[in-house]
Amino acid sequence: MKRWITGIFLALMVLAVGRDSIAQRPGLPPGLMAFVHEDSGSRDPARKLFNLWLMDVQNPAERRRLTNFAFSLRLQDPVWSKDYRQVAFSGDFNNGLRSLEEMSLYAIRFDGTNLRQLTGFGVLGQLPGPSGTVTGRVVPGVQNGTISGCIVSAQGTAETASCDADGRFVLNNVPRDAIWVRAQATVNDSLGGPGLSMGFARITVRPGQMINAGTITLQPTFSKSIQPSWSPDGRRLVLTSHVRSMIRQPNPNTGLLEWRPTSGNQLALWSGGELQPITIPGAELFDLSGADWSPIQDRIACAALGPGAGQAFLVSMNPDGSNARAVYQVPLDSFQVIRLIAQCRWSPDGRQIAFIQSTISLDLTFGWSDLFVINADGTGLRQLTSARAMQFVTSPSWSPDGQYLAFDVQIIANLIAPVVERSDIYALRVDGRGLTQLTNDGRSSQPAWGRGGLALNEAKDESAGFTGRGAINATAPDGWPIARQAVNERPSWPFAWIVDWVREMARTIDRDGGEGR
Repeated sequence: MKRWITGIFLALMVLAVGRDSIAQRPGLPPGLMAFVHEDSGSRDPARKLFNLWLMDVQNPAERRRLTNFAFSLRLQDPVWSKDYRQVAFSGDFNNGLRSLEEMSLYAIRFDGTNLRQLTGFGVLGQLPGPSGTVTGRVVPGVQNGTISGCIVSAQGTAETASCDADGRFVLNNVPRDAIWVRAQATVNDSLGGPGLSMGFARITVRPGQMINAGTITLQPTFSKSIQPSWSPDGRRLVLTSHVRSMIRQPNPNTGLLEWRPTSGNQLALWSGGELQPITIPGAELFDLSGADWSPIQDRIACAALGPGAGQAFLVSMNPDGSNARAVYQVPLDSFQVIRLIAQCRWSPDGRQIAFIQSTISLDLTFGWSDLFVINADGTGLRQLTSARAMQFVTSPSWSPDGQYLAFDVQIIANLIAPVVERSDIYALRVDGRGLTQLTNDGRSSQPAWGRGGLALNEAKDESAGFTGRGAINATAPDGWPIARQAVNERPSWPFAWIVDWVREMARTIDRDGGEGR
C-alpha cells in the first residue's frame, strides 16, 4: 500500500516545539476541540492528573478547562453529542470503592455544568438522608483460598470497613438510598493467585437499623465502560465494555496449572441507566470495540477482532448487531506482526469512516499505528499517516465540515509496560495535505472536534459551543486516598488491552504452528 508523503512530515512534526506550533491557525475550520490534558507533568502514573479542556481550533493558545479535578485520576475518550451540547467521556473518578467499575462513563454540558455518572452505579458525592448499618461476610471465590487486605464500601458514602479473620464485616453510616455494598481484597490459593478480586451484593437499607447483606463472593474480574459514542437523538450511547480477569490454565511449557490474565471487549448500548450487550449473530467469538454511531443513519461502525490471525475487521451494523457487514479487513502478510483496528469515526455526512490500524510485533518489541479513511461501502481506502516505530496515531475526530481530521500521536517507549512518554494533537486534511500541529506540550491527547465560536471568552449560541461560564470544580471526596490505594495501578496507555490481545494471539500462533485458531 502506498505510504503517503504525509507520514514523512508526521515523523518530523512529532518532535517540533516552539511558539509557532500553537500560533493562530486561520486556515482550519472554526470549532471548539475538547481534549484530554495531563496537568501535573509528573512521570509517575500514580500521580498523573487529567482534565478535559476546550481549545479554539483556529487559535490553539485560547484554552479553558472543562473539568477541574484536583486529584489524581484518569480521563479518556471524550466525544461530543451530535448536537454539540454535551461531552461524554470515560474516567475513574469513582474508581476503587465508590463504583462497581474500574472506569465508568460520564457526561458534562459544554459549559462545564451537569457533570454526572452514567454507568457503574456510582454516585458523585454523598447520598443524602438518614443511614443504617450493613453486615455480611466476604469469602474467596476459589477453593481453599484466603483473603487479605479486605475493604468494604457502599454506594454514595466514603465510609469503609475492614473484614475480620473470618471475613465478617460491619459497615456503618450507609445511606438510605444506597443499593449496593461491595468488597475487594487480595485472594491467594495454592497456585499463588488470583490476586485482587471484587464482589458485591444488592441491599435495601433501613434507617437506624442493621441489615444483613449475606455472603459476598470475591472474583478476580473487573470491568470498564469506555469509548462512548452518542446516538443521533442523544438519548443512547454505544460503548465498549472491557472486562479483565484471571483464569487457571496449564503452563504451555510445564503443563502445571497457573493463574494467567485474560481480557476481552464487548459492545453495549446505554439507555437511561440500562446496558444492553451487542453481539453479531454467528460471530459471538468476535471481540467488538471502538464503536461510533453514524450521524445520518441508525448504523454503528466498530472494530471486530476474531480468534485467529488476520481476523481483524472494520464492521458496519445495526445497533442491535444485525445486518453486519465487513467494510475492511486488515492484510495478513506476516506471522511476525499482528494488525488490528482500535477506533473508528463516521464522517459528518455518513459517507466515510476514519479508523486506526495498529501493527504490533508478536514479541512486543515494536509497533505503530496509522490513520486510514475508507468509504462506507468499502471502497476508496486511503492511508493518511505513516508513523515510525513506537509512534501511535490514535483518537481520530472529524471537523464538523468533514474536510479535516484531528488525531493525536502518542510515543510509547515500551510495549511490555506501555506508558505514554509524549502525546500531542494534530489536524490533517482528508486528502492527506495540510498537516497542522495544535499542541506541543507533550501532554495533550484524544481530541474531539466540535462546533463553536472563535474565542472561549465570548458567549455563543448554546447549540454551537462554549458560553464562557466556569468549569466544574471537583475536589477529593473524604476517604479518597483509601479508595485509590485499594486498586492496583495499571499502565497509563488507554489501549493497553491491545498488549494482552497480542500476547494471547502470539501464544495461539505458537501453539498451532503459525496458523492461528
